[in-house]
Amino acid sequence: MTAYSKLPAGVLRIPTTTIEAEHTKLTEILSGTVVKRLAITEPRTAFKSRMHRHLRRDDYIYVLSGEVSLRIYDGTHHATIPVTPRGDVVMVPKGVFHGYETGTEKTIILEASSEAFDPHDTEELHGEDPL
Repeated sequence: MTAYSKLPAGVLRIPTTTIEAEHTKLTEILSGTVVKRLAITEPRTAFKSRMHRHLRRDDYIYVLSGEVSLRIYDGTHHATIPVTPRGDVVMVPKGVFHGYETGTEKTIILEASSEAFDPHDTEELHGEDPL
């Protein structure tokens, strides 16, 4: 896998906006995006998830802390995207294989999806690891 400056297959980096006021600091992660699922994931350190894709939903990935490399396969190209804590949101569109690797420090990931997770939906996690 190689790191790409150009993101494959509709994968987007969505900038966040930080506003500081006298009493707080607000980081707007997604604006104008309808999400039906919001989850916090705390994977083990030095963890490599299996590649998978969702046929019915887009995923939005935002790293709160730790080291994450997002692995992407769009059917043609493999890419590795480093996702820095409190940086951009990475949007992975439905149908694109993805997985992640964590580093040696505690990682916390905020994940949003365009559709709710249904563990009984056979189309939810689809396909064999293409790598």
